[in-house]
Amino acid sequence: MSTFDRRYEQISRSELEQMQLERLQALLARLRRNVRRYREKLGDFRLQSLADLPRLPFTTQEDMVESFPYGMFAFPLREVIRLHSTLGPGGKPLVIGHTRNDLALWSRWWPANSPPAASPPTTSS
Repeated sequence: MSTFDRRYEQISRSELEQMQLERLQALLARLRRNVRRYREKLGDFRLQSLADLPRLPFTTQEDMVESFPYGMFAFPLREVIRLHSTLGPGGKPLVIGHTRNDLALWSRWWPANSPPAASPPTTSS
């Protein structure tokens, strides 16, 4: 499987920025629609350009802990196919859910952005 995707690797800077802006706007709309915590944090904020990024609120570990277990999920639980749990501040549990699309994106991203595993040299007899 090739990790090089011509659609994204060779677009112009202006097309890239427009795509990033549109995807971020869609993400913020989904978060506002489905996650109470983000509705509260985002308030009336509207992302008009990428220059607005510094004005976005951070998601903190405390947000994750206070929304335990599934309060930060932006998709219905029936679309989550893998759960990852870990300990947050003070040993409180955190749960992260992954959709089928998340895993597909990771399977394309990981080989392109991780160093190859070292393998021992082969010897011929």
